[in-house]
Amino acid sequence: MLERIEELFNERDIESTTYHEGIDPDFQAIRIRDHEDNMVVGLQHYWKNQLLGNTSLFNLYYNDEGHEPMDEPIISIPDRLDAVYYEDVLYIFNDWRFEQMFDYHKVYEEVAEDVIETVKENDIEFEDMDMVEDAILSNPIMMRKFDDVQRTGLYDMIDMDDIDWVITEYAREGIEVVEENGDQWIEVENRQNVWELIHILNDDHVESRLTERAYQATGGKKEI
Repeated sequence: MLERIEELFNERDIESTTYHEGIDPDFQAIRIRDHEDNMVVGLQHYWKNQLLGNTSLFNLYYNDEGHEPMDEPIISIPDRLDAVYYEDVLYIFNDWRFEQMFDYHKVYEEVAEDVIETVKENDIEFEDMDMVEDAILSNPIMMRKFDDVQRTGLYDMIDMDDIDWVITEYAREGIEVVEENGDQWIEVENRQNVWELIHILNDDHVESRLTERAYQATGGKKEI
């Protein structure tokens, strides 16, 4: 990712350009450097509505002779930064906008497809696998969750009995393991209930030894 903006950090002088209608950059950067060449670079996601065009009522500037029209379109800059790079550290303030800037969508899609393929190879059968796949690959939030699923690693060893146990033990609804004539498959009620499958693959279920209550830990977990 940093290769795309390496010039911002390493080059003292950068060729300038202007915004034009029809051009849709992935991001915009604000670079500040002091007299000792210490540098900070702020990154912002670019929105098309920032470009006001050259027909806006605001396209005037004032000089000694009065107001004059400007030929160049006006660009409005958001009053926030989505990420800052300083002293070899990248500080990210808004995950979603940062991912949009650097096309993380494609990375998450590849991760989700890899996990799905591995689940298939482990003989996990679904009543409607096409619906499950489409629900995942058309939902950026679901695909992003698969990054956690891959790092957890459970998907590579889980079997139908494990999935059935979690569904029963934690009373999950909208998903069940069906067995008929020696065959087993998973029925997912609708696209929203695909989340139940994702939480199982990510080991998002815990039980309190204090209250003996079972929980679905969807807000993140820390191993201790």
